[in-house]
Amino acid sequence: MCPLSMVPFLCLVVGLIAKVAMARSFLAPIPLVAEILNLKECQGVPDNAMTFFGPNSSSMRGRGNYTFNASFNITRTVKRISEIRVEMTRCRDVVSSNTCEHFGNWRFQSDPCKVWMDPVAPWGGLVKSIVEDYTCPTRVGTYHMRDAVLDMKVLQALHLPLEGAVWQNKAFFLESSGSTHYCFKGTTVFRRVRA
Repeated sequence: MCPLSMVPFLCLVVGLIAKVAMARSFLAPIPLVAEILNLKECQGVPDNAMTFFGPNSSSMRGRGNYTFNASFNITRTVKRISEIRVEMTRCRDVVSSNTCEHFGNWRFQSDPCKVWMDPVAPWGGLVKSIVEDYTCPTRVGTYHMRDAVLDMKVLQALHLPLEGAVWQNKAFFLESSGSTHYCFKGTTVFRRVRA
């Protein structure tokens, strides 16, 4: 049995423990996560060999990781991809394109397929998530992304202003002739999520 004189001391100890636990939870870093809202084929691109079908889906798994699922067809094959170009647009919100500005382009002309298939590239999680035997150049077929993620460590190492932004990006896979083999676009939101 605990003497009554110990009650204030115990209350003080319990209160201090609660405050320390609360302070630690506020001091713990809140991870930045990427949620891919959608991927779809680019509209208005002549001879675009990519079409998405079925619903895209995004869900949170585990400790703040968003995963993404999508399915697409490639309708024709080419012998060689001479360039992959990524056009990046940064927006303040998802709703209005009036909040968007062109951020920059990445152009991969020296062995672009090797760059695209690199497992440690920021998009490596998308490529690895494709269930079928996906190659670059991509052959005719149906492909499914399952539980795709973007590598936040790699993205943060690029020192891009990710947080609080909505990114609308397009990726063009160009043939030797300069025409587009396929093009897709996606919207990704970056935010902090308490795990």
